[in-house]
Amino acid sequence: KAQKKTHGEERFKNISFDYIASCSHPRANTVDLYIENTLHCVYKIEENLKGNVHFTLPSGEKRVTIYFPNESIFKIKNFTIDGNYKAIKNTKKTLLAYGDSITQGAGPEFASISYINILNREYKYHIIDQGVGGYRFEASHLMKIDGITPDRILVALGTNFYEKRDDYDYEKAVSDYFKTLNEIYPNVKIFLYT
Repeated sequence: KAQKKTHGEERFKNISFDYIASCSHPRANTVDLYIENTLHCVYKIEENLKGNVHFTLPSGEKRVTIYFPNESIFKIKNFTIDGNYKAIKNTKKTLLAYGDSITQGAGPEFASISYINILNREYKYHIIDQGVGGYRFEASHLMKIDGITPDRILVALGTNFYEKRDDYDYEKAVSDYFKTLNEIYPNVKIFLYT
């Protein structure tokens, strides 16, 4: 429906795009739209691995953030905004996050409420999420990310760490992991999240 114009400004603006998702997952399989850090709308992918997402926004200047599914390769095309917009310059500190599927974003009902996305909203970090499902402390998997010097590093102990394995020396793995991380990023504070 066409909306009446108020003071020469359209009443609503629209954002839309087509998508293809690699898989359907019962958790965090949503596209979430936030306006000024408040959840405004949720689009559930469910069994539709291909489709169109359309969001209608209230009028006026606003900060809009879109979160994509955490456990699916999610490709978008034909992204359109029918109104004026500007990109927000990144002035945040960079947080490099390592962990397993919980860090990756598995678990919550909506993509935007993974603990990493909550940290992003609450503490205003630019977060580089290196969470990988099934991950343990493997020093050999660590490498410097070109062009990135994080202000802080967060390492999360996930549920995989609690699984007893006779072929895995946890104490040595943790020691080697943090030693290697300190060599790659010297003088960067590392926080352990349990």
